[in-house]
Amino acid sequence: MHTGKEVSNVKNRKMVRLDDGTKVYDFIDKDGNIFAKVHIRPSDISFLDRKEAANEKLTQIGHQLEAADQVTDLEQRMQMFHDAEKAVVDLLNWLFDTADMTEVFKVYGPLAIHPSGRFFCTMVVEELSKVFEEAIAEEKRLMNDRVENQPNT
Repeated sequence: MHTGKEVSNVKNRKMVRLDDGTKVYDFIDKDGNIFAKVHIRPSDISFLDRKEAANEKLTQIGHQLEAADQVTDLEQRMQMFHDAEKAVVDLLNWLFDTADMTEVFKVYGPLAIHPSGRFFCTMVVEELSKVFEEAIAEEKRLMNDRVENQPNT
């Protein structure tokens, strides 16, 4: 059964475009300006397992930041902070199965402190987690509907 759509023929090679469920989410600031776009598949059920592992890794990164606070050499401390920021971005790319987190943090770094006293990355994780959790709940509901509506054989 052919479910895709043929989109081009490059040097006798046929290509098919499939909808993998990827959606684009705009990140907007308080004034309504778009500052980043993220491409994710929110119904990716393996997100739940990755989130558990990511929470453990974020705790480790937090310990690294605490250790950096004890370093008196400013250059070394800044390098440790930079390494922690990179680790957070890489972790969130893995968690949300995207490559767009660098874009999200280009204006405000992941470890920037929001006026509420929270890390900016924490706010991003909370908001994107809601998107995933809602999409996964909907996918489960649809799956249950399909199972319930299957004819008895």
